[in-house]
Amino acid sequence: MGKIIGIDLGTTNSLVAIVESGIPLVLADGQGRRLTPSVVRIAAAGEPVVGWEAKRGRVAHPEMTITSIKRFMGRRGDEVDSIVAASAYAIRAEGSGPVAVPLHGRDWSPEELSAEILKALRTIAAEG
Repeated sequence: MGKIIGIDLGTTNSLVAIVESGIPLVLADGQGRRLTPSVVRIAAAGEPVVGWEAKRGRVAHPEMTITSIKRFMGRRGDEVDSIVAASAYAIRAEGSGPVAVPLHGRDWSPEELSAEILKALRTIAAEG
């Protein structure tokens, strides 16, 4: 039987854990860090970068660095006006339509961006 993993997809940080001999164990990435920032940066080439590397890029490229995307999941434009106003990156949130992050000619949904974080956590689990 394969490993069973548990994932905490947090607004600020995320983590992945397994259970060994009945004891939960939070897994570390290749650099020994157990927390992964819930941050996604979409570079000009359109490829997502997740976690610590994305967070480091926030200073130089805040408009391409998405933070706290979990706050927008399952919400409509008219529900997130106050959050949109405080964001450093562009957010399309109109009326009762879906929320999207327009970057490099493409609209990214909160669910797609969260999926990139989940993929990174799955990689940590596979390597751990």
